[in-house]
Amino acid sequence: MERESQELTSRVQRLELFEEDTALKSRVAELEARLNSNSRNSSKPPSSDGYKKKPFPRKKKGKQGGQQGHKGRTLQQVAHPDKKVQHTPGPCSCGHVFNDDELRVAETRQVFDLPQPRLEVTEHQLLVGQCPDCGQWHRGIAPEGVNAPVQYGPGVKTLSVLLKCRL
Repeated sequence: MERESQELTSRVQRLELFEEDTALKSRVAELEARLNSNSRNSSKPPSSDGYKKKPFPRKKKGKQGGQQGHKGRTLQQVAHPDKKVQHTPGPCSCGHVFNDDELRVAETRQVFDLPQPRLEVTEHQLLVGQCPDCGQWHRGIAPEGVNAPVQYGPGVKTLSVLLKCRL
């Protein structure tokens, strides 16, 4: 009888362990599914995706670059550049220093670039004059918006607002 009791206890324990194991496996599966869900495969908002970088989908539709038979385009040199800078060679190994008559252009290279921004200063001169007939003095009037001896113009103000809003 004692042996049957031990066997029955052992079976009950195994059954309890099996039920606990099944419950734990379902809990792990539920947690893994929650971990793997994102805004693309669930109703979660994109902000809940975190800071993980999304994989970039690569689409292979042939070779990169210009294809066979395609007429290429590239930046072309202009006939009349805005500025020319000559680069003369240094002295010869024998010590001879070249003068302008001995040199010719071997190659030209052109660089396209934006000019440096520069403030343009406009001076408004308010002229004064005395009427030769009555002796009354008359003075010129500054344009609207020119209120101080030194100030920024509307272009600088606009640029500062744009830069502040963009940054």
